[in-house]
Amino acid sequence: MNEFPQFAITFDIDWAPDWAIRSCVELLEFHEVPGTLFVTHSSPYIESLHDHALIELGIHPNFLPNSSHGNSIKEIVDYCTNLVPDAKSMRTHGLMQSTHILTYIIDNCPHITTDVSLFLPGHSNLQPTELYLGNSGRRLIRLPYFWEDDILAGMPNPNWSEPISIGNGLKIFDFHPTFVALNMATIGSYLQLKKDLDNTQLKSASKSDFAPHVNSGEGSQTYLRRVLALSPQHNFSLVSHISNSFLDTT
Repeated sequence: MNEFPQFAITFDIDWAPDWAIRSCVELLEFHEVPGTLFVTHSSPYIESLHDHALIELGIHPNFLPNSSHGNSIKEIVDYCTNLVPDAKSMRTHGLMQSTHILTYIIDNCPHITTDVSLFLPGHSNLQPTELYLGNSGRRLIRLPYFWEDDILAGMPNPNWSEPISIGNGLKIFDFHPTFVALNMATIGSYLQLKKDLDNTQLKSASKSDFAPHVNSGEGSQTYLRRVLALSPQHNFSLVSHISNSFLDTT
């Protein structure tokens, strides 16, 4: 049996409003479960989480065209590391990645030790991997993850009541505060919210803006609550702690 932690809950902030982020953190607090939040922007509430005992803040750099984070790898990484100067982990927005991006991170961001941008949906027996690139001789630990809320929402007839896979290997879950706030069951509810917001930025949207689109059945939020209910039987960890524990065993 592996000696390093297997379970982690992560959130891609994706410019969500503070109240939606707070709701996710409050769920973690209620269950006393740690969580890793990948940050896209600054806000008063996000700033308050830097010293939170249960929360790890990582970066969520957007390398896609027309990114608000910058126009080059350096600009984008600098923008995000300024948001979270002590970040130990990252997941790229849209899972955009390349050897050029990862080499830049390895050579220029020694504090970032963990990348969680490898998505292998539904796979079992996932393990950490060590990646050496660039000239520093440093390694980046890559933690593949197996579940993401918007991916399930985009599938035909998504089943939010399906048994939660346990099995062996890493079980890293990825949620989005906006989708948790919507309790999103299908991607259509989010697309309609964006349409109704018109020129209002998502991070400025209110609960009343969300209200017409909130799903009352099974969805992202109910699934998150089910995952959190596993915590008495399974040890959840921050992703950087999984990396550290893995390195201690190798």
